[in-house]
Amino acid sequence: MYSLSIKPMKGLITLMTLILGVGFLSGCGTTQYSRGEFGDTNKVNLLNDKFTESTAELLAKSVVEQFKTCPTLTQ
Repeated sequence: MYSLSIKPMKGLITLMTLILGVGFLSGCGTTQYSRGEFGDTNKVNLLNDKFTESTAELLAKSVVEQFKTCPTLTQ
């Protein structure tokens, strides 16, 4: 009676070991790296619509640059 209950369990353990082994080995395949371009680290990229400190800094720089080129103010 005990031998009948152990054999299906042994087969299940063997099957699970085989599945896990194949899973681990498939993770060791070749890794492909794509050549990408890195952005400018000094440039601020606004990724959302929230008004943050970097948004205020960009806005202030933009206003100052516009004042510098304004013909009425440069005279």
